[in-house]
Amino acid sequence: MTQNVKKVSIYLFGLRLIRTAVSIITVSLSAKYFGIGMERDVWLLVLAFITTINLAVWGPINETFRTKFIFLREKEGEVEALRRTASLLSFIVLGTILVSLVILLFPEQLMAVIAPSVSGEGTQLFVKMLYFLVPTFLINQLVTIGTSILNAYESFYVPEIVNFFSGILNVLCLLLLAPVIGINSLVVSIYLSSILLLIVLILCIRKKRIKIRIPILFSWEAVKPFVFFSIPFFIPYFVSQCNAILEKSLSNLMGTGIVSTIDYARRFTEILLSVFLSVLSSVLVPILSKYYSGQDYAGFHLVFKQYVQVVFLLLSLTIPLLIGAALPIDTFFYFRGEVTMDTVSDIALLTQFYGIAFISVAFYLFFGLTLLAQNQGKRYAVFGALAQVIMIVFDLAFYRILGIYTFSIALFISHALMAIVMYLNLDIQDKKGMTFYILRYMLLLVLLIITQVMFSQYFLSVHIILKVILHGCLLCISLPIFAVILGFDLKQYILLIKMKMG
Repeated sequence: MTQNVKKVSIYLFGLRLIRTAVSIITVSLSAKYFGIGMERDVWLLVLAFITTINLAVWGPINETFRTKFIFLREKEGEVEALRRTASLLSFIVLGTILVSLVILLFPEQLMAVIAPSVSGEGTQLFVKMLYFLVPTFLINQLVTIGTSILNAYESFYVPEIVNFFSGILNVLCLLLLAPVIGINSLVVSIYLSSILLLIVLILCIRKKRIKIRIPILFSWEAVKPFVFFSIPFFIPYFVSQCNAILEKSLSNLMGTGIVSTIDYARRFTEILLSVFLSVLSSVLVPILSKYYSGQDYAGFHLVFKQYVQVVFLLLSLTIPLLIGAALPIDTFFYFRGEVTMDTVSDIALLTQFYGIAFISVAFYLFFGLTLLAQNQGKRYAVFGALAQVIMIVFDLAFYRILGIYTFSIALFISHALMAIVMYLNLDIQDKKGMTFYILRYMLLLVLLIITQVMFSQYFLSVHIILKVILHGCLLCISLPIFAVILGFDLKQYILLIKMKMG
């Protein structure tokens, strides 16, 4: 069974990696056709608002649905669990429709909060996009629950495969429709991809003979277990979404194109985050939980130390290259259409800031998942909420001074502080020795980053693809050299990652 779990994790990891590569192509095409103008800013603001509302309202239930469904199925039987799920779907549909109607009734008021600097033609575009995208609120929520239902029946691949083809569909829509209907091609692509996924999920659920009949009116008695089980997650989710809305609002105040610039810059770290979570979440929490609950603290310490190695190796293979080669990488993907080289330079510098911030995010997640394995989920939730509060306070205090770099700096500071706090709350043996062990790895990472940044000052006239290749070669040379100097066995750590991933 363990081997099956590992194989599933590897396949899902591969599918997500391919899907994220397709998403990068989509973003590159967006840069070509829409640049960093007002239209794409408005699109991002409206899309972020719909996503934020979805997460704020249904995020906690989405997060906990699969766990609660499996528990109810084991305790009360499959028929009763599906009856409760059908009632939950009715609750979600009615709740989503109600929230959507409120959004549609007050578009101008919402725009004043989300996009305070938009005016003139931008106002009409914002309202139009809001009307266009509000129905995706319900579609995406049904997709999320449908995916969770299939996951609960150990069907993992279909959503990922369909998402991959949806990404291909997005690319085709941009290539074929963007030159004709402009920004509206993004609306067409999002509807085609989400509806396709929803149809496939419904067909798969029927094929597995999972009988769900959604009632017109929901039963609170049936819905209550799902809602009550998710309550502890509402505060962290709510604070997180408040921060997301604030970031978009403040970036919009900074001027036209800033929202798009920030979006382009953080795309690469978002991909790293997806890959990082895939590697960690596949086996980290189950294995650490097993050792900790069995009071095998020596085994827990050993596995934790091994994952410190895994985390640093993943960071060492990606972050130095992303920071050192930010300009040629961003030039390759974004220097097209109406995007100027000055804009690409701004995006590249911001990419470097987000690359540095990702280091703190990685350890925040690593230590947070370890807390979860030690049955300290409430502390993890509290520290997560505090990280968002710190970001909100920092953004409001410094956005006029730091400009577009405010959010990456806030991300770094807040998650670094909470990562330290979470580490101090971990129950591990020889914490002093472990701290020096982590700091030694941090020195390796810093040396690699400095080497890449220094190298970036040379070969300025070299073709961008060749320069990225040179940066990669330098990383392949410097990593083993610094590892040997600092006493690390790099070959052992690579074999360890292969073993952890199956």
